[in-house]
Amino acid sequence: MLAAYAVEQAKQEALKDDHDAFTIVINRQSSVLDGDDDANANVKDIIIDNFSVSFRGKELLKNTSVKISHGKRYGFIGPNGMRKSMLLKLLAWRKIPVPKNIDLLLVEQEVVGDDRTALETVVSANEELARVRKEVKFLQNSFSAAEGENEDDDCNGDDVGEKLAELYEKLWILGSDAAEAQALKILAGLGFTKEMQGCPTRAVLWLEEYLCRWKKTLVVVSHDRDFLNTVCNEIIYLHELKLHFYRGNFDDFETGYEQHRKEMNKKYEDYVRKDKAAKRSGNQDQQQEVKDQAKHNAAKEEVKNKKKGKW
Repeated sequence: MLAAYAVEQAKQEALKDDHDAFTIVINRQSSVLDGDDDANANVKDIIIDNFSVSFRGKELLKNTSVKISHGKRYGFIGPNGMRKSMLLKLLAWRKIPVPKNIDLLLVEQEVVGDDRTALETVVSANEELARVRKEVKFLQNSFSAAEGENEDDDCNGDDVGEKLAELYEKLWILGSDAAEAQALKILAGLGFTKEMQGCPTRAVLWLEEYLCRWKKTLVVVSHDRDFLNTVCNEIIYLHELKLHFYRGNFDDFETGYEQHRKEMNKKYEDYVRKDKAAKRSGNQDQQQEVKDQAKHNAAKEEVKNKKKGKW
């Protein structure tokens, strides 16, 4: 059972990178996507109205819109799942149309966060070197244990010693002795001070400062409240298959969302009260008038939110 489940999960993960597993329906899109390349050379925003996305028949987004403005830093939040990362992939793959002159770079979350320093992280980027170092450490520990337990048995120790000699030579070829020095040069070029290099927290602060100075457009998926408050000036909230845009950082989003929720609840309660009164009256015209007014108010609210940049 577990093996079958693991195989199915592996298949699903592989499908997430299958461009053809997604269906995108766009009812209306910005005219700059299909126009003359020279005329659109200065287009910097991505604007797509009323589109839907499905993955092997399952709806991910439905009749939603997106506007990503040049120079803004967006925090992309919402329930856990593949919808947020998938939207970014579809943009990077250009399955969702993007103006031709706009370059996109997708940085995926490939490594789980840990307590390594910035220096250790840069050194570990050399996967071959990191693998050989790990193997050397394991064999050194095994060799020490073997010496303590089997002092009269030299065969196993000789085998480990020969393997270690091979690995030491490989480390020399890979330039292990100079790895830290090279990593320090890379970090210095990025603006890391020595204090930052040994402290993960300071490295995060450096990243926040770097992104705040960045002149390009940023869309980042994060669950770190402090990071979203420091870096982002717009929030994209994925809720009920739609994208909702809020101006400001995460705290501003929470305040605005709570206020909007209270307003919607109040309007709904008002509608229920009027609807019940109309039904008690038995007047069909009055009942229809209440329903028509509710539809009119909903359409008016949608237009108002779009003008505010909040969808």
